[in-house]
Amino acid sequence: MIKQEWRVLYLILDGYPTFRPDVAALWGRYLPQEGVYSDLSTIEVPKSDPAPLWGGGKAMVYSRPANRIKEQLGSFFHDYRVLSQAPENTYDAIQVRDKSFVCIPAMWAAKRLGVPFFYWMSFPMAESLAMLAGRLNPWREFPRWIFLWVRGHIGGALLRRYILPRCDHVFVQSDKMLSDLVALGLSPDNMTPVPMCIDPERFKALPAGEKINIAPKTIGYLGECSRVRRIDFLFKALGHVRKKNPNVRLLIVGGATDDADRQWLRDCMEEEGVAEFVIMTGWLPSEEVLPHFAQVDLALALMAPDPLLDSTTPTKLVEYLAMGLPVVANDHPDQNLVLSESGAGLTTPFDPIAYGDAILTLLEDDQLRLDMAQKGRPYVFAKRSYPQMASNLACVYKRLLSKRGRK
Repeated sequence: MIKQEWRVLYLILDGYPTFRPDVAALWGRYLPQEGVYSDLSTIEVPKSDPAPLWGGGKAMVYSRPANRIKEQLGSFFHDYRVLSQAPENTYDAIQVRDKSFVCIPAMWAAKRLGVPFFYWMSFPMAESLAMLAGRLNPWREFPRWIFLWVRGHIGGALLRRYILPRCDHVFVQSDKMLSDLVALGLSPDNMTPVPMCIDPERFKALPAGEKINIAPKTIGYLGECSRVRRIDFLFKALGHVRKKNPNVRLLIVGGATDDADRQWLRDCMEEEGVAEFVIMTGWLPSEEVLPHFAQVDLALALMAPDPLLDSTTPTKLVEYLAMGLPVVANDHPDQNLVLSESGAGLTTPFDPIAYGDAILTLLEDDQLRLDMAQKGRPYVFAKRSYPQMASNLACVYKRLLSKRGRK
């Protein structure tokens, strides 16, 4: 008789409680409804309130030390203890997300327990760490440089040459990431793309209300505004838009966490002459985002050209569509795919003039904007929602896990 419930020992990098929806919503809420449960091994995220119970099973959490290097080493040994103490006949698989070195003891534990080993790659983490190391001066910041260099270069080589080829299955972020790994020699039959989706619990109804901004037309951006996100691009596009339509303002729900980046944002706005036409709220609780976006006529999706980002699937894009907003986005594999399939927006090259012209096209055509707005929400609820993804993913796990029983 085929078992109806499955349990995965899941080692994650992000910490707990996690804000990552592909952990919190997918694994904590919707996969358990499909009979796929998980026990987390991770490090704590500092929080004033007690951490909520993990909806997928139990969370085995390591207390975070103040020192960054001690944190990473402590996290490794915490995972090692969890793996070495994992009891037989409890787990159907062991899975690691975005870590490399701990995969070795995880693979040994999977062999000891007689269960498959899976890897979940949400981002090309090793390549990102190697890039960060390359930007540092090793003579001035040697401890951080060597730490990033080892995790990026040695961890990346370990992952590509030893771990991924020996995984029973690899879960990737996108079709682009899948094709990148196929180019390294992995079989496409041994991988499953799991793009970022929306949690419909957050988008049960569209926000209703009057626009509270002075500007007749408001364009909106949601998310992080650090320098690497190239938000100055949006200020350039706004400057171009206002030359043809001076009654347009930009609402940014989000901000930068670094003082230098916040000053950089102010300098960029002043340089482009748009400072008085940009409203920046800073970081807000998720429940306050929808009321602010009730003011927005169209939303902006921005992914600066970067080989590391090409394999990602931006969350904000599908959240915009769930809000019932038309979108202007720059060229990016997943943004192009979502907007071409849904018909809910326009894409342009990474050029502020072309991007600004696309904004003007939608702002000046109310019917086109309305038509696009009506297409996005049904699309994401049908193809990019976590309940739907959980149902599909549960079939993958059950197919993989039904091939072998517990030891």
